[in-house]
Amino acid sequence: MLPTASLSRKTTLLLTASLLVFSLVACGSSTPMAPASSASSALESAATDSLLRQVKTQIREATDKGSLDSLKQARTWAKQATGGDRAALAHYYAALADYRMSNRLPEEDEARRERVIEDAIGHLKRATEINGTMADAWALATGK
Repeated sequence: MLPTASLSRKTTLLLTASLLVFSLVACGSSTPMAPASSASSALESAATDSLLRQVKTQIREATDKGSLDSLKQARTWAKQATGGDRAALAHYYAALADYRMSNRLPEEDEARRERVIEDAIGHLKRATEINGTMADAWALATGK
């Protein structure tokens, strides 16, 4: 029988810990960023979708009730979503809220109506730049 080297318990523990640290450093101890990034992106998309559903509902209800304040709120929410992955749709909804607001403003307040219409046109231009096949944006832009 060959003599076996006997290591103290402390030495064995130290070697095991060193091997573990070396393995973690060599293999990378942090979690991969891709899953976290895609999960974050999915959450942002879900939040944007939810916000845009609220905007759509708000515009419809505000139009039915004739509420200028609710249309302003819908436009604000839509503008918040213009930086997300549904930017074209968000710009379209901002323009739609502006268009509905312009119909609610008094005719004698021409300057305010003009500013609202210019804002709507800007959002429609941006929506069609992002998505050139967005029929609703083109239809609203042509006034049909």
